[in-house]
Amino acid sequence: MGEVNSMIRKKLNPIIILSNILIFIVVLFFQTSEILDISIKTATPMLPLSLIIGFSFFSGIKSAIIGGLISGIMIDSIAYKSYCFNAIAFMLIAVAVYLAANNLFNKNLKAALVLALICSVVYFVLLWILFYSKTSLDSSLGYLLKYALPSATYTAVLVIPFYFISRYFSKKI
Repeated sequence: MGEVNSMIRKKLNPIIILSNILIFIVVLFFQTSEILDISIKTATPMLPLSLIIGFSFFSGIKSAIIGGLISGIMIDSIAYKSYCFNAIAFMLIAVAVYLAANNLFNKNLKAALVLALICSVVYFVLLWILFYSKTSLDSSLGYLLKYALPSATYTAVLVIPFYFISRYFSKKI
């Protein structure tokens, strides 16, 4: 009985929950503000996507769904003509990462990078299909090749710090 109570206390540690929420808020702030520009030429990472991938890699299914949905809603609230795209995409990516990490892959950095690359390419290609492919062919392909694919790669690389942060918190739980 004491072991079960110990597990419940560890699982619901408010300091870890508040730390995760604070990290989400800081990342969303940096993504939406112009204070910190970490773009490289035309590649602009989607930091909340990297965070959700790293977080979902070590979290439970409910936490992944809620984190993905809330992060997507926050990005949609400031995005121009997104129509809930980010909320749905982030939630589905969080669930896919959780399922892949727990059923297909070992929970190591290589697996996180592979999942991050796949998920970020899917995200940016879906974004291109839904919002940018209807323009002229030159500007549409230019967006895909000059912005979307480099940004997807950059987003995947930035999963590394979030992987280590999430792994640290999962060990504390």
